[in-house]
Amino acid sequence: MYRPRLLTLDVFELIFKGSLQALGLYTAIAFVDVNPEGDLMQFAQTAAVNRGIPVSLFATVADAEQWLLRGQAPRSAPPAGAGT
Repeated sequence: MYRPRLLTLDVFELIFKGSLQALGLYTAIAFVDVNPEGDLMQFAQTAAVNRGIPVSLFATVADAEQWLLRGQAPRSAPPAGAGT
């Protein structure tokens, strides 16, 4: 089933509101986007990290799990698709 992606403004609003509630609750959040289109998810990661949310974007669950298990800081994570 096809579901359209959110608009950039919608993503920003979700991150803005969610970051106020999530700030300080998480040490790392890995997000897996198996069907990337454009740079929207990279924008979402950047917006979240800029608001203090420790999130990184990955192309596979395996990459996300490895990153989480290593305990790396989000800013040092490879971009989605790296290492595959």
